[in-house]
Amino acid sequence: KNYTEIFLSDGKFLKRLTLKSLEDQLSTFAFICKTHRSYLLNLNKIESIKGNTQGYKIVLKNHSEIVPVSRSMIPKFESQLSVLKS
Repeated sequence: KNYTEIFLSDGKFLKRLTLKSLEDQLSTFAFICKTHRSYLLNLNKIESIKGNTQGYKIVLKNHSEIVPVSRSMIPKFESQLSVLKS
């Protein structure tokens, strides 16, 4: 609960930090979005989005991990993504 796994383009590492604390530290960056209770996502690293109103599945560039977007987070995700693209 107090550890966060952080994935970077060149690997991953474990940090003794809650996800909420990391989210607070990164809140000034418009391209960081919480997509699920267990995931923060760099919107610039999205390769493709699949899904429907039940939730999205995001494929990231250069990663095999699929990142979910929960139904409750879809409006915030779409809003941040549209602001970033404009």
